[in-house]
Amino acid sequence: MTVIFFAKQGEDCSLAPMKESLPPITFEFQKGLTQKFRQTSGIGIDFSMFEEAELSKDSEADVYPLAFKAEATLDSQSGAEDGNAASGSTNSQITQAVF
Repeated sequence: MTVIFFAKQGEDCSLAPMKESLPPITFEFQKGLTQKFRQTSGIGIDFSMFEEAELSKDSEADVYPLAFKAEATLDSQSGAEDGNAASGSTNSQITQAVF
């Protein structure tokens, strides 16, 4: 799971951060369902350093204040039992948010 601040979506589901001061943050998860994410208290982004207008979508630039990209890769041990997915292939989902 990657969190990208002020992200612009490009080709092939790529996301590029538009503010160098806020690099993307990636969290790794083990294989399996029902995993929980817990972040240490006091860690995160202080949104008070931004103007309210920055946290809403700028329709002309297609930049979203917050985007999440979840990626899952089929490992070689899982194989492609149904023949529809190749070993090592990646599925991803992007969720873009505004405040």
